Order: sequence, then structure tokens, then C-alpha cells
Amino acid sequence: MSFLNPAFLWALPLVALPVLIHLLNRQKYQRVDFAAMEFLLRARKKLRKRLLLEDLLLLALRTFAVLFFILALARPGQELTQSLTGRPTRGEVLLLDASMSMHHRSRGQSSFERAVQEGKQILENLDESHGDQAAFILARDSISREAFGNPREVLSTLVEQTRPSFGNTNIAKAATWALRSAEALAAEGCEEVTVTFLSDLQASTWNFDDEAQTAFGQLKEAGFTLRIQDVGSVNRENTAVTRLEVEPQRVAPGEMAEVQVTIRHFAGVADSSDGSPKLLHGKLFLDQSPIAEVDLEIPWNGESSWSHLLTPAESGSRGLEFRIDSDACIPDDLRTTIFEVASPPEVLLVGEGASNAVQGSLSRFLDFPAPAPLRLQESALHSLTSATLAKSDLLILADPTQLSPRFQELIHQFVGSGGGLLLALGPETNAADCKSLLSVLGAPSIQIGEPQKYADPSARLLIQDETWPPLAFFQDPRWKPLLTEIPIYAFRPISVETPNTNSFIQTPLTLVRDSGEDSQANLSAALLTWQLEGGRIAVFTTPPHPGWNRFEEVPGGTLPFLFDLCGFLANGNLLASSLPIGSHFQLILPTPPVDIQLENPNGERLRPQAEAVAYGARFIQPLLAKALLPGVWTATAQTMSSDGDTLSHKKKFSVVVPESESNLTPISSTLLVEVLPEAETAQTQAESPRSLSAHSSSEDASSILFLLVLLFLVTETALASFLDRRRG
Repeated sequence: MSFLNPAFLWALPLVALPVLIHLLNRQKYQRVDFAAMEFLLRARKKLRKRLLLEDLLLLALRTFAVLFFILALARPGQELTQSLTGRPTRGEVLLLDASMSMHHRSRGQSSFERAVQEGKQILENLDESHGDQAAFILARDSISREAFGNPREVLSTLVEQTRPSFGNTNIAKAATWALRSAEALAAEGCEEVTVTFLSDLQASTWNFDDEAQTAFGQLKEAGFTLRIQDVGSVNRENTAVTRLEVEPQRVAPGEMAEVQVTIRHFAGVADSSDGSPKLLHGKLFLDQSPIAEVDLEIPWNGESSWSHLLTPAESGSRGLEFRIDSDACIPDDLRTTIFEVASPPEVLLVGEGASNAVQGSLSRFLDFPAPAPLRLQESALHSLTSATLAKSDLLILADPTQLSPRFQELIHQFVGSGGGLLLALGPETNAADCKSLLSVLGAPSIQIGEPQKYADPSARLLIQDETWPPLAFFQDPRWKPLLTEIPIYAFRPISVETPNTNSFIQTPLTLVRDSGEDSQANLSAALLTWQLEGGRIAVFTTPPHPGWNRFEEVPGGTLPFLFDLCGFLANGNLLASSLPIGSHFQLILPTPPVDIQLENPNGERLRPQAEAVAYGARFIQPLLAKALLPGVWTATAQTMSSDGDTLSHKKKFSVVVPESESNLTPISSTLLVEVLPEAETAQTQAESPRSLSAHSSSEDASSILFLLVLLFLVTETALASFLDRRRG
């Protein structure tokens, strides 16, 4: 049996006090015999048994009053009440929040450790012999039921949990899992089932969207008791590195790149007043070697930014890490990213040769001597092979006249394995073959029309999304007219059927025509773009063409746009600079690897077991189904060339914690009670408890024991008064 105030149990010897007083009272009178004593003794013998029983009853009432008073002060657990009154079979569903915010520490203990301790106490109060059962659910980026059934086995699984995850969790899915487990316990014979959430009640997790309200509503309708335990600390202040980026993500050896860092301070409470700025020291590492340091002043509940220029010389995947002084929540005190140092992308321009005006114009724009931002190769369509594509990063189809199913499948495999595709439409473009190709590439809703001509006034380009990377140059109003004011006399119109159901297709550029004073008419999309697996695709309806537009005469805007567009599409096979927790890894290799290994951020080496899968002329090697540890991961592989030489491949992956988990602000108790009025809520006291709902339940049997003490005293007083009157 457990007690909340066990120190009072030292007073249990006082239970003997009424007995001692009773014995002393029997000895305080001196016995003196007299003549009539014999007659009184004869009368007493007749009443002796009754008097003895009455005295023992009074003594028992006084003794039990003292015993229960001491036990009430010690505050025993509910199991005492249950042993006295009997109880139904109980089931307990424990749901433990294991999101990153639970790493936050206060007074030497994390929120997660407090949750495990609280869960341990709950499970220890279950009685296996009485038929009680339990279930334990771990809520992280994926929800899983870790144990079910015997309370001791569930407790053993619970105490094995040493730390939370580094991702977030979905409280709606967690509630659904809790409902299923509660129903399973009820089916096993548990008459009373309680679902207990052990969480820091972080507002970003407990957002109570429609899905969450539906899930908790189902718990309520099922009739299960819902209990929410706040294990977070009162002081939830936190500082985190929320952004680390390199621009551009791919640079040639010796080229300059800019590192951009953002550090944010979170006050931790919704109504926090302004405080003093935070002074921090930060370090920037390149492939684990320090390259820069900075002292930063972060505004209270605000953010600061810092940038640094670097010129990497070594080729390959490079890993960056920025780290600040550690605080109470360590996982978000560093952030990583990757960028590529490599030669310019290889671009393959495919057309029909000299007769193809679009191919000739694109060649004149893109074929620059070193150090050009890309390397251009040209080929005829009939010469296109998987081996040729395997050496390229971007394929440009210039005014294609014929695309057989074999070529379409080659292009599909190329894009699927990370290659980029630019479909430049022209006057000879075969619309039916292009339509078939677009269907293979996941965009069957794109329609290609016949050429349209506009002389006076002519058409022109209109930028719809200035944030799209290839158009970033034209955010400067000085350069924008060099692209948007060039006359366009003819083009192939393109459109998307039911655009609302094809939201993955972007339209950064459109074609318009002036139709009057300060008005214009929309004619067509000029450029459509989307992503298929690892590759990026764009359909461009107005490439440079001497008879259709004047881009070659005014190349000042067209040239940077085409280079940026090709660079953007060619780098589609680059991994995102930062991947979220739970992402999968894979390598694209020219041949199956003869040896491969993966090193995690802690330096531990793993050997992937999955086999490489052929995809066109390349092979996709799965590395890891889920990356659950933040930081830089490094994959190394060896392949064999056709000459028998061993080729080495190295790729880095960056995994980062979710920014939302850095803001530890809890949900307001008012909102919690408003959404879940039936729930019992309480707080584990890491410091001074945060004020929560008034729906807290009694956790001990002291109130019942105090009532029994009062009952014993009233009974003893009434009985003693009655006996005194009867005995005269």
C-alpha cells in the first residue's frame, strides 16, 4: 500500500494509548472490604460479562478512532478504500507523449522522466490478482502500442523508456489509438477503464483541430474516464536554432556560398511580458571542423539572424552545423544542413539539328565557355539512350516532332531517378506525342493547343510567382522589364484542366495581351512546372525563336532566366538541404554497390540490408526507412566500373528537428477545460504547479478515513453517555 505522507506512520504506536488509559483507570482505586461487600459481589457477578463487553466496545471505538486518524494523516492510496468497500476490475490506458519538447529539463529532470515516474505510480496501483489490466502507448512521430495486458509487464516496458523522440506527434491519432486500447481492455473484462495522457500539453501539439476534436469526442461517447496529466515545468523558456541554409545549394569548387542562420527565443508562456535580451555564443562547423564563431544578442521572445560567406574547395557533399550554448532543451540548440560542391550540371539538348529553330536558339543562349554555370551537350532524338541520359542532369526537348513509347519510357525513368526535364514547345511540336509523354509523367490534365499569333498588340510574359527560384532575379524592378516587356508574336497555348484538382502543378509565368487602357487579357500559361519522384519538370511555351519572339534581340533578361531555369531543373536530384525527422534515405548509383554503409550523427555505422533496384540506366539503393536521429548522416558506397575499377560514392543527409517543437508554450487551461470539460486534469509538480482545471480527482483515501474517525468518536460519545446514565 502506498502513502502520500508516510512520515505520519511513525505515530502508529499511539494506537495503544486508549488501551493504556483503560488499564491505568482500573488500577487507580484502592480495594477496601466491608460487611455488605459479599452482597455487592454477588450482584456484580450477574452483570460482569455485560459490563466487560460494554467497556471493550468503548475501548475498540477509541482505539480505531486513533488508528484511522493517523492513517488519514498519512494519506493512503485508493487501494485501501477499495479493499474496504470492494471495487470493479480496472483497466488503465497510459499514453506517453514522446515528442521532442519532452526533452525540456527542469531541476535535473526532463518532462519525459517525470511522465515515466507518474505512469509508474499509476501502474503500481493496479492489482493483478484482482484482474486489473493496462495498455501503454508511445506517442511520437508514429504512434505505437508498446505493451498490453499484465500491469507488471506493462510497467516493465514503461520503465525501459529512457528518452523521447526528436520529432513531433499527432494528438488526434494518439487519441484514436487510446480509444482502440480502451475498447480492447473493456473487451477483456475491465469494468472501469481510464485513459491517462502524460504530456507537457504543448500548444502546437494540443491544437484541437477538427480531427482531434472528433477523436476525443469518440473517447467521451464511449464512456471511458479521461485524465490529462501535465508533466511540463512552469518555466518553459527556450532558445533554438530555427534555420540554417546555404545559398546556392550547389556551387562549383572555389565559388562563394552564403550561410544564413536564424536563432529564436521563445518565452514559453502566452502572456509573457518583455524581458532582457539573451546573450549567446554560436559556432559554425563545416564537416565537423569549426570555421566561424559569433556572439549574438537575441531579443526576448524574438529572433536574430547571422550570415557567413564561405568558399569551399573540396568537392562532394558537405555538411554544415551551427551550434549555440545549450539550455534546458538541448536538441534544438544545433541545426544542420548540406550543400553540394560539384562541377556545373550536365545539360543534354535534344532536337532535329539545324532545321530546329528552337534548338538553335537555345544552343546559342546556353553554350558558353567555362566557367559557365552549366555544360551543354547536343544530340539527335534518335540517338537518345539510357547510357546517354545517365551522364546528364537535365534533358531539354526542343520542339519535339516525334516521341515514341520507347523514348517516353526512357524519359520517365530518367526523371524518376532524379533527372530534370524541360519541354520547350515550338511550331513543329507533336501535340499528341507530348500529351502522351505528359500523361506518363503524371500530368495528363495539361492541354497543348495549336500555334496562336498576335501582331498588334503582341503578347508578353507576366510573372505570377516572384518567389519561384528561377524568377528571383526579376524581383529587382530594374531587371524585370527585360523579361516581361519583350514582344511575343506567336506561341503554343497550354492549360491545365480542372486546376483545383491538380494543385501540384505550378504556373509561375503566364502570357497576357494589352486589351485597352490599364487592362490586359490573359491568354495562356507560359510555363508549367511540377515534380515527379526525384526529378523536376517544366513545360515552356515561349522559348527563344526568331520568328515568334524577340528574346535573342534583347537577351538581358532571357539569358539569366534560362540559366536559372536550367540550374533549378538540373538540381532536382539534389536532396533537400534539411530533411524532417522520420525521412527515408536512398542513393542513386550507376551500378549496384559492392559495398555500402551508413554512418549516423553519433558515429555509429550501419549496413543497409535492402537490395538496389534498377531504374532505367541507374540503380536506387535504399539506405534507411526512417531517420530518427537529428544531425548529418553519411552514406558511402563502392561500385564497379565497366573497366573493373572501383568507384567511390559519398553522400551526406541532414535531418533536423521540427521548429514547432521548440515553442514550449502550453495550451491554456481555460481552452483545455472548454474543449474537454469531462476530463480530469492535474499537474506533476516540477516547480510550483501551473493552474489547471478544477476537475482534479482525489488521489487518496484520507477523506473516507476522516469520516470514519468522526463516526467512531460520535458513536463512542453517545454510547458512553448512555452507559453512564444506565449505570447510575
